[in-house]
Amino acid sequence: MAIDYEKILKLGSKGRLVETKDSLKIVEQKQLAGLQFMGLEQLRPFEYEFAKSRFEDAFAKMSKRIEILYFLVQIKLYEIKDRGKTKYSIHIRVAVPGKHVNIDNDTFDINSAVNGAINSLEQNLSKFAGKLRDQQKNFGKGRKKVMRDTDIDIFRAEKMANKRAKR
Repeated sequence: MAIDYEKILKLGSKGRLVETKDSLKIVEQKQLAGLQFMGLEQLRPFEYEFAKSRFEDAFAKMSKRIEILYFLVQIKLYEIKDRGKTKYSIHIRVAVPGKHVNIDNDTFDINSAVNGAINSLEQNLSKFAGKLRDQQKNFGKGRKKVMRDTDIDIFRAEKMANKRAKR
């Protein structure tokens, strides 16, 4: 996504580009274009701010490591009439090139529901990113060469372990 800086920035008196107050907000909105929320308006104001900021931080962090096509967060509230409590159900759907991830988490505490969903999503995407990185590193080498390289890496690791053990 290309950012149109001419609309964001104004020319100063000396011909330099000067940031306006809204320029940072516009840049952030452009960078978070793939992030969508559903059901966030049902939350109380402090829960709304907490959940939105945590998901935006997670989206920014994950999009640095892997390209995210879309990131959909859906929050549902269920009231349990027996206990008088509210149950928070969070569903996250993320699409990256080559994989779709669905995460569901529900508890009675909004903080633990949000943090648990983000942690499980980070674990899923980090595993996939590692596999993707290995596939790209070994692309076109051939099966025997890749096996030879892994055997050499294992041999080196064992040799270093033996040297450390002798000390």
